[in-house]
Amino acid sequence: MAVANSKDNIYYLERPVGSSLDLKKYVLVNDEVWSGGTYLANVLSVESTRVIVDKDIAGSSQENFTFRRKTQDISNWFQTGFSNIETFRMKSSRLSGSINIKSGFSKIKDDSYPALDLSDNCLTGYEAGFKNIFSGSNRKITLDLSYNNFSVDTLRSMISELLDIDATKKFTNVKIVLNGCKREADGSAGNYPQNELFPVSIIPASDQKISLTRVEKVKIFDSVTVVDAEGNESTSIQQVGTKNITVSAKQIGSTYYRTQINSRQQIVEDPLGIKLKKSVYFNFNLGFTYTSPNTSPTVTSTTYDDETTRAQTLREALNLPSSLTDNQVLSYLA
Repeated sequence: MAVANSKDNIYYLERPVGSSLDLKKYVLVNDEVWSGGTYLANVLSVESTRVIVDKDIAGSSQENFTFRRKTQDISNWFQTGFSNIETFRMKSSRLSGSINIKSGFSKIKDDSYPALDLSDNCLTGYEAGFKNIFSGSNRKITLDLSYNNFSVDTLRSMISELLDIDATKKFTNVKIVLNGCKREADGSAGNYPQNELFPVSIIPASDQKISLTRVEKVKIFDSVTVVDAEGNESTSIQQVGTKNITVSAKQIGSTYYRTQINSRQQIVEDPLGIKLKKSVYFNFNLGFTYTSPNTSPTVTSTTYDDETTRAQTLREALNLPSSLTDNQVLSYLA
């Protein structure tokens, strides 16, 4: 951006040539202009391609500037002086600091608008207040705290307290709006994904032992008696067919093993996420729909044990005598 001084002494910062950045989406009137830790000017007006400022910025051609929002800290606003408030709305009012409501909100309720609307501000913290809102009689309450700058820890603290209140089942028509509270790298507002707001943990699971088997096709033999033309009988053992049988052990590479051992791990669902799923009367808008993670054990590595041979397991399956050689046993294969 660069500063120009017209004959009417109007000073402005103009976006770089070739840039498509819409300054009206990011800069507000009364924002402060900073560069390198130094305050330079205040914003008087904003256009899509330029920002009007209140003073000249010497030597600022092609410099980069930071626009800082001037806000009102509300951390100590609600300590005293509020009584029987029914609605409180300060959307887009450049508020900062922490929510810290002590009293005066026990009658707050929805009408055609949310009971408490502090959305689209620069709030970063939460100290107290929900228990002072959810007191008194049952009524419809919407808390809109969306599009602020809450950290993961702050959001989790708020959600936890609200879920504790929900568990009392005293208030049965409540909406909590907390989407858009993540500040993205480009300065835009986004939603914390589920894995950031409700992180899972991973623990070792017990090993899984599997008895390995395979299917082999073997010959079927039977005693066959033949009577010739002269009535002489002769009996012999002959193959009469084949069949498939299940045999212990499986070939892994060039070796046969009887047992497969799977090392496993397991995802543990975040306790706060479990509480959120059980929410009865409080409807939370976090910018996503909570989905239970898959907590079934998953295999991380596999080993094999109880080495054997094809002939030995076939001998066992067919109940063949140990006196037979391996080649004799294998001859039973079809």
